[in-house]
Amino acid sequence: IRDRPMLKILSSYFPSARIYLLVTQRNFEIFERLKNVKCIMRLNDKSLSSLFTDLINMVVTLRRIKFDIVINAEPFVFLAAALSLLSSARLSIGFDLDKLITLLYDVPVSISSNEHITKRFLLLLAPLGIHTATNRLEKIYVSEEDRNYIKSFLVKERILKNDIKIGIYLGPFTRARTRRWPVYKSISLCDKLIEKGFKVIIVGAKNELPFIRAVLKHMKNKPIVAAGKTTLTQLAALMEELDLFISPDAGPLHIACAMQTPTLALFGPGDPKVYGPLGDKSMTLFKNLPCNPCIDAFKGKIKNCQN
Repeated sequence: IRDRPMLKILSSYFPSARIYLLVTQRNFEIFERLKNVKCIMRLNDKSLSSLFTDLINMVVTLRRIKFDIVINAEPFVFLAAALSLLSSARLSIGFDLDKLITLLYDVPVSISSNEHITKRFLLLLAPLGIHTATNRLEKIYVSEEDRNYIKSFLVKERILKNDIKIGIYLGPFTRARTRRWPVYKSISLCDKLIEKGFKVIIVGAKNELPFIRAVLKHMKNKPIVAAGKTTLTQLAALMEELDLFISPDAGPLHIACAMQTPTLALFGPGDPKVYGPLGDKSMTLFKNLPCNPCIDAFKGKIKNCQN
């Protein structure tokens, strides 16, 4: 989500360029309707065997296309850097974060520790003579079919047009769990919001449902559960309907920001200066402890926060 502005700016500077995008199956839906990309190639990362097969086929495909330039926006995964090298592109650009990975690029790009992640992605365009900045994310394309699905969902859940709708993400539960707001606080927040008459809608992925259901058992008041019932673009459509979205540093937060939904971001071990929400409709709650930040996923730094 946060590297989409880079793609838009790149295409505006090189309008006749044929831009190809390589993503994993998990992220494909976010990018599949981009207007400024000629072709979106995807790696099947559902299993190691499927990934290995796809990687071999992808190397053949990349070499056949004969790229002039390859930009690797993946900061620390060796396979992504190796694909950049094996593509045989005339010029390869990537982040200067790992001594081994850096050797695979023609032009390694250095970053500052306090730069927002969106600006870091834009720095990858500097070797091409593009120096620019942005303070907002690109909206995710939402079809009328997605919007109608969400409208039907809200009607089914007896949510009226004038109801104040607040979305909440309780996770993450499977990856980067240290970013999660304490569960007992989430329970208290949901109960109080529902008691005040707000419509609270819980979002999340299908594989997070067992964790979410376990949390819901401890709530006095039951929220509406959209988790596991939406695709990524349907989730973006739901964000358009919300009056407020509350979340820790996770994917749903940045989808809400992209859709220009008012957001309240709850930050703990991460650094909001780097990973915080963009836009003038966002607010961040953050206690700046002396040990912070103890997480910088961009650099592969992830610890179990004790505070």
